[in-house]
Amino acid sequence: MKWLYLILAGITLLTAACGDDNPTSSVEGTDYEAITNVIILDNYRLSEITAFPETVPDTASFIANPITDQPLYWHVVDSTIERISTNYSPEQVQSPVGLVDQANVGYTIKWYGVFHALAYNQSADSIERYDKEFMITGSRSAIVQRWGRSNLRRGWLLTSISGATIGSGGGQPFLQDLKFESSSNDDSTFSYTISDLDELVQFNAGEGIALSYEMPSEDDLAYIYIPVENYSYELAEPTISGDGYRITLNMPTASRIYGQLKFYVVNAGDFEDDYRASGFSYSYKTR
Repeated sequence: MKWLYLILAGITLLTAACGDDNPTSSVEGTDYEAITNVIILDNYRLSEITAFPETVPDTASFIANPITDQPLYWHVVDSTIERISTNYSPEQVQSPVGLVDQANVGYTIKWYGVFHALAYNQSADSIERYDKEFMITGSRSAIVQRWGRSNLRRGWLLTSISGATIGSGGGQPFLQDLKFESSSNDDSTFSYTISDLDELVQFNAGEGIALSYEMPSEDDLAYIYIPVENYSYELAEPTISGDGYRITLNMPTASRIYGQLKFYVVNAGDFEDDYRASGFSYSYKTR
């Protein structure tokens, strides 16, 4: 009798694992969970939204040896709220593999915290500290289609994704005359509109490119993230070039790598004003 119970239990588990509503992975019990994994895990380099570094600089060193014309700025994030919404198409859509299910996905993240600054007041020979609260919203949209079998991420894959828009609301500053130079692309225009993955701007693997821009105000801050090596990002270190700034970088050396160039500008000059910032990310792939 014991063996009969074991056999029946095994059949029950196997039936549950093979059913479309009960995939073998407990973290993908629904299409929503599977789509979330496709967007956030499988395509992290395209979907990740970054606005600013979340490390606190060495304030003690600044207080001991203040730089008279270069205040110290940093963000402290108290909490974040992430939301992913899916809107399933009522009818199947045409794809390279025939008619398939499709879902439109919206991804939003909100950061809540405090923006800090330390500045040296030369006339008073003192260190002054400024703080103001911020709420920043980053969002992007994507399209996923079900091409494969339901037991392989339930068959969903990413087919289109927009760049991210990032901002705090209100009248935000942004970079002026922003463009890129690339030997493999004639068009140097940045766009964060929704894009088919096959239509994203392409760079040659390992290609050197240059970014150039002007600041709306010299009191503003620009956080620009560029690819480093093949699978990570770092904050760029711009150099002064004419009336603006220039950044040179090399794209990932591996082909068929998706990624983003990310730009975020903070109005840091007027601490009597509310926190204001704006930015976007620009998606690309290598060939």
